[in-house]
Amino acid sequence: MEDKKELNKESSKETNVKSEKSKLETWLRDKYNLALFGIITLAVIIRIYLFSIVKDQAHWWDSLAFGSIAKQITMGLWPNDPFIIHELALRPPLFSLMWAFLLKLNISDIGILLILEIIPSILSVYLVFLIVKEFYDKRTALLSSFIFSVLWINLFYTMRIMSDIPSLFFSLLAIYFFIKSYENFNTKKFALAIFFISLAIMTRYFYGIIGAVFLVFVLLKHKHKFLANKQFWIGGIIGVLPIIIFLIFNLMNYGSLLPASSLYAQSTEGKPIAIYVLDFITYDISPQASTFGSPKPYLGFSPFFINPFSSNILSSNLMIFFIIGFIIIFIETVLGFDSILKVKKLESNLFFLLIFIFSFIFFIFVLRAAEDRYVILPLISILVMTSSGIFFAYDKIKKYSKNIAIIFLILVILTALYSNVSFGNNLIKNKAQSYSQMKEAFLWIKDNTPKDAVILGDGIDPYVIYYSERKYEVWNITDLQGSVQKADYIVIHAFEHQTQESANYANNNLSSMLTPQKIVFFDQIQQQPAVVIYKVNK
Repeated sequence: MEDKKELNKESSKETNVKSEKSKLETWLRDKYNLALFGIITLAVIIRIYLFSIVKDQAHWWDSLAFGSIAKQITMGLWPNDPFIIHELALRPPLFSLMWAFLLKLNISDIGILLILEIIPSILSVYLVFLIVKEFYDKRTALLSSFIFSVLWINLFYTMRIMSDIPSLFFSLLAIYFFIKSYENFNTKKFALAIFFISLAIMTRYFYGIIGAVFLVFVLLKHKHKFLANKQFWIGGIIGVLPIIIFLIFNLMNYGSLLPASSLYAQSTEGKPIAIYVLDFITYDISPQASTFGSPKPYLGFSPFFINPFSSNILSSNLMIFFIIGFIIIFIETVLGFDSILKVKKLESNLFFLLIFIFSFIFFIFVLRAAEDRYVILPLISILVMTSSGIFFAYDKIKKYSKNIAIIFLILVILTALYSNVSFGNNLIKNKAQSYSQMKEAFLWIKDNTPKDAVILGDGIDPYVIYYSERKYEVWNITDLQGSVQKADYIVIHAFEHQTQESANYANNNLSSMLTPQKIVFFDQIQQQPAVVIYKVNK
C-alpha cells in the first residue's frame, strides 16, 4: 500500500514537471516571449561577467556613507559622531536599513552587491518590458528593455553598492502597479503602487518626482472625482504608511519632518540654473558621441550635446533616435491634447513626458545640480522616446523595403549593444581599483590595532567606520597637537579631503612621536605612497 502511494507521488511529480515544461515550451513559441527571454539571458550574462571584475572593488564615498550608517545600526559605536548625525539627516534611510539587515546576516560586500544591485537590475529589465507593453505594444517594450539591459550607465551603477539601482527598481514596480490601478483605483494594486513609490522615495528622495507625476496624472484623468473615491484613499493611505512613519521619526529626532530639505536648500544657494544637466542625456545613452566635459562643446548650447563629426557617431546613434522620438511624442501629445484621455497612446505619451519634464525641471531649476546617474530617474521616459524614434525610422524604411528595414533595426541593436557594453566595460575596469588603497589601509587597521584604538585623520570618517570599525578623531586645524594627544594612530593619505596643514604638521613636527606601521602604494614598484599609517608613541 505504501509502495503504491509512493508510486502515485512520483507519477504526480512527473506529470507536474511535464506540465510546467509544456507551459514553458508554449510560452517560448511566441516570438515576443522568446525575444524577451533572450534579452533577460543577455542581461544576466553581461552582469555575471562584470560582477567577476568588480567583486573585490572598494566603495566610493557615497556608498561608504550609506555603509557607515548601516554599521552604526548594527554596532552602535558612533551614536554621537558628527559624520553619522549629518549623514542620517541628509540621506534617506531605507538603503542603509537594507544594508544593515544584510550585515546582521553576516553577508559580505560581494553578497550585498548581488542582492541589492545585480538582482534588482536584472528584474528591472523585465519590469521595463511590462510597463512599456502596458502603455504601448510588445515591440516597443522589447526594444526599450533591450536598451535598458545594455545601457552603460545602468551597467556601471549596477556594479556599485549605491542607492541608484534599488530606487529605480522600486519606482518601476510602483509605475507598473500604478498602470494597473489608476483607472478604477483597485485598492490592492493602488496601495502597492503608492507603497513602492514610498520605498523609492525612502531610498532616494528624488523619486518624489514620480509620486508627483502620479498625482498630476490622476488629477488629469479623474479631475476632482478621485477625492470622493474610497478606494483611492484606502489604497493611498496604506501605501504611504512607510513615509508617515519616517516623517514622525524625523519630527521626534530632529524637530523637522524632513531635515534633509534644509541641507539641500543650503547647497543650492547662489547656484545658477543648471541647464548643463541636459548634457547627461547624451552622455548616458551615446557617450562616445558626447562632447560633455570638453571646454568648448561643439553646439555651444546645452540641450543634447552631440558632436555630428564624432568618429563614433554610428555606434552612438541612440541620442539621434531619442531626439526624433521626443519630438514625435511631444508633437503628438500637443496636437492631440483635446483627446488625450480618450486615446491610449496619447495618454501614455503624456505620462512619460510628465516624468521627463518634471525630472529635468527639478534638476535644472530646483536642485541646480546633477551627475550622470541622476538621469537614471527619468530613464524609463528616455527609453520609450528612443525606441519610438527607432521604430519611426524603421516604419518609414519598411514602406520601401522590409529587408532594408530589418537590416537597419539589426544594425541599431548591434551598435547599441557594442557601444554601451564596451564603454561600460572599459569604465568599470578603469574604476575597479579606485580607492583600493584606502580599503587596504583601513582593513589593515581593523586587523592590526586594538578595538579601542582611536584613529586620527582627514576625510577618513566613512573609511574608519565601515572598514576599520574603530572610533576616530578629525584634525583640529587650530589645535593640531591637541588632536594628536587624543589619537593612537594617525593616517595620512593622498586622496581628497586630506589637508596639507595636517600632513605637513605630521611630517615635520611629529617624527619623534610617530612610528610608521603600514604604507600602501599606488604603484607596484612602491615609489608613490597612497596611505601611510603611523602609531603614536605615548
